[in-house]
This record gives sequence, structure tokens and C-alpha cells, in this order.
Amino acid sequence: MTVLLLGGGEWNPAASEVDGSVLRAGMTVALIAAAAAFEDQAAREAYAIEHFRTRDMQAIAVPVMAHHDAMSAVASSVIDSADAVYVGDGSAMHLRSVLRNSLVWQAVETAHGSGKPVVASGAGAEVVCDPMVDPRGGGFTVGLGLVTGLSVIAAAESWSSEKTRRCAELAPADLPIAALPTGAAVLVTNAGPPWTTYGNVTWWLAGRHEVLTGGPESSRFGSGLADRH
Repeated sequence: MTVLLLGGGEWNPAASEVDGSVLRAGMTVALIAAAAAFEDQAAREAYAIEHFRTRDMQAIAVPVMAHHDAMSAVASSVIDSADAVYVGDGSAMHLRSVLRNSLVWQAVETAHGSGKPVVASGAGAEVVCDPMVDPRGGGFTVGLGLVTGLSVIAAAESWSSEKTRRCAELAPADLPIAALPTGAAVLVTNAGPPWTTYGNVTWWLAGRHEVLTGGPESSRFGSGLADRH
């Protein structure tokens, strides 16, 4: 499995240094920008397509804004024919409602199961995990489950220290939480730790935390978790 969880700030040169760890020139990338349905989704898709063109990749927008769109075989076929999937930022709760129990999400799971890389940024990174962090209050809810045993706080710099600590206190005792500022990331390539980190990542587990800086590097915090399992 290869899932890159990015704290936000996708489709820019800084993010390219991170997502370039799993995306290569010549790839076709399926873009899921449904989280931006309440913003200017078409403009974000156009920006992303041009961004990937400059990197010698072809990006194709998956035509989904609402759940009924995600039940389309035409939409899911875009993912079937792509080499990678990129799930963009926006509203986490809307994104979950669009993709949950849909043909498009089934196609993402199939792509992931066949070894195709998935990059999820911001709200996308939160939603693909299960349990997922509910960004509205810092509690937890059911996510889409592409990644299990790990939750992320995206755009962590926008959270107060009190909200972040409350989230950590509400988490199951054995659930690691990666607080990802915009541009930071965790690369998940197996079912458990250690994971590879990019940028400044704060890990929380059972009320304690550790800040890892720099990267990419193998998470020492994650290595400790692996030793206990």
C-alpha cells in the first residue's frame, strides 16, 4: 500500500517535493476535488491539471461534486484508467458524504489494492483515515478506511493548542495521531508503523507527543509503536 497523507497546500512547488516521492513523470493522475464543491471546484481542477502538466503528468478530474455523481460508472472509470489518485482539500464532511459507499470510492480502493499510489491532502487526508478526526470539534468519527490505525489533523497550524490536546485526549489509547501542518506529510507504505515523515510532524499517542522535524525520515515515534505491537 502507498498512501501519502499531506497536511494541505497541494498542487504547488513545495508540495511537489513531497508528493514526488510517489508520483512520477509520465503518470496519469485522477483528481478528486469534490471537497472543494462549495468553493470554485472547476478553478481548482484547472489549476491542478496545469500544475501536473508542468511536471510531465496528465491529470484528469473525476467529475464528482455530490454523492449521486460518485455513483457514476463514467466517474469511476477515470480512476480505473489512471496510474495514481489525488484527493484534494476542502470540506472533510462533504467529501466523506460524497464518497462513502460509492462506485468512485470502490474504484479508489481497487486502485490502492492494486498498488497504485494515493495522495490525499488536507480534508482528503483526514477522510481517508478511519477513525477520522472531525475538524469541526476535534472529536472522532467514521472515516473511509483506506488507512486504519492512524488519524491525522490536517492544517495543524490552524488548530489551537487546546483543541489539539482535546483531540488527543478523546482518541483511543492505541491510536496514533499525526498533526500535519500545511506542507508536512506522512507516507504510509505498510499496515503499521514506522512511517516516513516529511516536514514538522507532531505525533500524539495516549496523551503524550513528540515533534519530528526535517525529513524524509523514518519516524522514531512510529518505530517505538511498532516495537510494542
